[in-house]
Amino acid sequence: MALTPTQIEAMKKLKANGMSVAGIARIFKVARFTVYYYTVPGVKEKHRDRLRNNYTGVTKTGEPMKYIKGKKRPRPDKCELCGKVPTRLNYRHWDDNNMMLGIWLCRRCLIVANYDDKGLVRKYRSLKEIILFENSE
Repeated sequence: MALTPTQIEAMKKLKANGMSVAGIARIFKVARFTVYYYTVPGVKEKHRDRLRNNYTGVTKTGEPMKYIKGKKRPRPDKCELCGKVPTRLNYRHWDDNNMMLGIWLCRRCLIVANYDDKGLVRKYRSLKEIILFENSE
């Protein structure tokens, strides 16, 4: 559930008046971290930096996950493919040695990108054209 700007402002006012983070979290039915994220100065920026610098797991051949640390591209506020503003963005990279070669995607676009890498999107489109052509006669 995404919080509205009005809810965020209300959280900030309650925090400024001395209410506990746990109490605010109960009122808005969110995690305590969410309250920290919006009410404590610097936490949002620190969290964004952590997301950008985190480790990315790679399992392409069924081997145990190995972790590669690297800088990602700056995180935008919306999906770079469809422009949707989701609650969560995923980073899809193409080169394990250079994490800057990647794109921020919403969950839906990430699924499409993963299927496209497997060649399934191209196969789907060719089958669609064949079936539409056969049924148009």
